[in-house]
Amino acid sequence: MSKKIAVICGTGAATSTIIMNKLTKFLEEKQIKARTTQSNVNAIANSYEDYDLIVSTTHVPNSVTTKVINAVPILTGIGADKVYDEIEKELNS
Repeated sequence: MSKKIAVICGTGAATSTIIMNKLTKFLEEKQIKARTTQSNVNAIANSYEDYDLIVSTTHVPNSVTTKVINAVPILTGIGADKVYDEIEKELNS
């Protein structure tokens, strides 16, 4: 079964596009079936229950109970491997 991932940033535009492209490549390399959706934090605050995982470069409200992973290391490249490992672990659980 395919997992659903929301990739979000403050506006749902440039930063989340970069993260989503890198994440999609990672998922393909690991042969992990997942559907990614690009969005912004305000939109996700109302539909977070629809996702198995949120990968974010911005603050997500505490009211969101879906697992959130900080994606800034993917953007900077510093610590990205650790974040990818966390994503893989979460999607395989």
